Amino acid sequence: MDWWNNDHTIARLHRRTPAQAWHADLTPIDTLDPADLHTYTLTDAGPPRKITSKGIRWKSAYYVGDWMHGHSSAGEMVRLRHEPHHYHRIELYDADTLTYRGPAFRSDEMSPRQARALHNARRREADRYAAKARRARKNATPRYAATSVAAAPEPLNRLTASQAAAQLRQLQTPEGHLYAEARPDLLNRPQPDSARWTKPRPGPKPQDTE
Repeated sequence: MDWWNNDHTIARLHRRTPAQAWHADLTPIDTLDPADLHTYTLTDAGPPRKITSKGIRWKSAYYVGDWMHGHSSAGEMVRLRHEPHHYHRIELYDADTLTYRGPAFRSDEMSPRQARALHNARRREADRYAAKARRARKNATPRYAATSVAAAPEPLNRLTASQAAAQLRQLQTPEGHLYAEARPDLLNRPQPDSARWTKPRPGPKPQDTE
């Protein structure tokens, strides 16, 4: 960083270093109050909300803070701001003056045991999808070796005899599966005793022999 700012020259800065270009710029700089900067970099959650005995209701959960004790009886109204996609903590401001009151945290956060269980479930699901992806790559369409003369295609990913047998076992139709898929009701077959049929002539009766 020191080399880039103080020793490195850049063509579009007229062959000056970033530090030289910074000090040569006469644009005035205003120092912002940290509280104002904090306020306007957060997302506003809409209309003012009332502090109740349970806290502030938002996103199907209650948020509480130590500073909120004693404010619920007066029905104090506050505005809620938060970091985008971060719902474990909110920032509250006076509804009229926008004075910062303090943070509040979700009161029903999951326990460490629930967090571990959720992490393990997500990991098992990720492992299951990874296994499916490996099987898909294993059964992918074979690639063939390059050749400069006319020749029969030569697969690059040939299978061993045991691998081919294992894949055949996976692809074999389970017993009874075809019977379950059969739809005999779709066939308009004539009945065996239909009058349209020509019956065969009876043959000679076999003679009894002693």
